[in-house]
Amino acid sequence: MLAPKKSASVVLFLSAMTGLVAAAPSDFDIRISNFPQVVINELHVDPDVKTELVEFVEMHNPGTSELDLSGWRFTSGILDAFPSGAKIAAGEYVIVAQDPSHIHAKWSEGRFPIPAGLVFGPYAGKLDNEGDRIVLCDAQGQVIDEVEYQLGFPWPTVGDPVPADQPGAGCSMQLTSPLFDNDLGGSWRSR
Repeated sequence: MLAPKKSASVVLFLSAMTGLVAAAPSDFDIRISNFPQVVINELHVDPDVKTELVEFVEMHNPGTSELDLSGWRFTSGILDAFPSGAKIAAGEYVIVAQDPSHIHAKWSEGRFPIPAGLVFGPYAGKLDNEGDRIVLCDAQGQVIDEVEYQLGFPWPTVGDPVPADQPGAGCSMQLTSPLFDNDLGGSWRSR
């Protein structure tokens, strides 16, 4: 079963009822316009170095146009509102960080350099390592996306100790596709 706000391909077989004349086979398209605007795509909930304030929620815009995030907010899990003028380009990713300065200190060079304009925060609260519900709402309060992650199977393992020679290699949970139901643990992987 596909989750609400997700996408799928469907093949329909239609047949005429008794007494009706059937036309020649024809092809037609069905277009559904409520493709998800923004998807909660990655969660870094249990950093490998417990004293670092590097938790984050990553969001992805799978659409074809830029979105204005002004007034959008997280209402559960973490509490944060996007500032006026905040935007996410088509196909782009942004993160909401527990502390942006810690994010930039950890990932500004090397493995995952993150441009400053794509990092928002700091947010109030803390993501629960045992599981949490994260809800993203638009400026009108309509739920855009939500994730309720858990600790343990089928959710990926995160927060394991990292060897000292691999700083910044702590694992997060990443959605394997923006079309998958992000409430299902099997839709995520540890990376």
